[in-house]
Amino acid sequence: MHPFTKSKGAKRAVGAVALCLVAALCSANLSACAGKSTKLAAPPAAVRLSYEEEAGLKELRTSLDAFSAEFSAQAFGLDEGEGNFTVSPVTAYMALSMAAACTAGETREEILSALQTTYANLEAQSGALYRSLAARIEGNGMGQLRPVNSIWLDESVSFREECVETLAQRFYAYVYAADFAHDNKNANLAVRKFVKDRTKGLIDSDLRLPKETIFTLVSSLYLKDTWNLFGNDLPFTAEQYTFAGTDETFSTRLLQGYYEHGRAYEGEDFVHFFTETYHGFRLKFFLPKEGHTAAEIFTAENIAEVNAVRDYGADDDEQRIRYYTRCLFPEFTAAFDGQIGETLRALGIQKMFDPLLSDFSPLAEGPVFCNEPTHAAKLKVTKKGIEGAAVFVIPGAGAPGPDEYEEVYQDFVVDREFGFLLTDFDGVPLFSGVVKKL
Repeated sequence: MHPFTKSKGAKRAVGAVALCLVAALCSANLSACAGKSTKLAAPPAAVRLSYEEEAGLKELRTSLDAFSAEFSAQAFGLDEGEGNFTVSPVTAYMALSMAAACTAGETREEILSALQTTYANLEAQSGALYRSLAARIEGNGMGQLRPVNSIWLDESVSFREECVETLAQRFYAYVYAADFAHDNKNANLAVRKFVKDRTKGLIDSDLRLPKETIFTLVSSLYLKDTWNLFGNDLPFTAEQYTFAGTDETFSTRLLQGYYEHGRAYEGEDFVHFFTETYHGFRLKFFLPKEGHTAAEIFTAENIAEVNAVRDYGADDDEQRIRYYTRCLFPEFTAAFDGQIGETLRALGIQKMFDPLLSDFSPLAEGPVFCNEPTHAAKLKVTKKGIEGAAVFVIPGAGAPGPDEYEEVYQDFVVDREFGFLLTDFDGVPLFSGVVKKL
């Protein structure tokens, strides 16, 4: 059965709808080594926002900021890893936004409550949010920011084309069909290759989507930028600094960021300042004050406070002093790769995981619910610049059942363990995390 065979409530096959996407349901059957899938639709080209559209994004960005702070803190609080930690709040937000479009009733309301917005705002502004990221950087090769949304549909299931069209048009999602039920290996390979290609090989995860998979929502992100126009290295300090990590203290040379207009911001139990890449991505370091640890200060309240700061007290008009501050900071890497459902449940998203209570009626008939979502994120900060990638995956299933896989649940000196927040110039949280060792 074709994935867009008419079902109850459907008015026409989505392939016949003029989506301005892909004519005649163009086929993209991949080779055996890359998996097998069929591209049913591609989103419209992302164009830069107008001034009016930028102004209209304020409310949705406010909800994204609030969600990001809660999501980051909850994910870190539940993380059991011993290394440096990072997640990508914006990929989680976009994936859950697509999930909201596929759900109804209390299932949707729980998602909207976690996202701290309304569905009307999501439907109207998610496309503009996507474009604000995707069309931010001109293709000069020195910097890239590539968000990609997609939905993968099982070939043997009928879906409501209105919902799928909404995902493609309003949420900028690619639409693919794959045979999860009868050719599970190649279906998984196709999703894996799609994510790997769009994250420049940084995310290459076996998602282990079972045969019961009906659909999968995927949001990915790739980011790369240099510190300056020519891609020159930042210099290291001549002297060694003592870096105090969670488990050890050692000496290291730090990178010398450029002077930024402003001075360090004082929070109650932390101080923070930022360094900026060539295209305006801000890496914000917040350091624990004496007697505190990075884990203690990486709270939703502090993350929100850091992201909200726009005034760094650059000019003291009374004393007639203008301040400039540079960050001296270490090279570091941070990562996360695992299941993320516990974090979503902590945010109040419960019903979409329940086979009896979930409501995915806008997308498909019958009992549909979500399997355990997964998230992978990597961020590397070096003398060259920054590079990161992330993916957030929400798989949906029909009837519960076992599968073949086992489930396993001023100089602002950054000289100690720290939290970080990486945003674009508008404050959209792209990555956040904690560095405990180098």
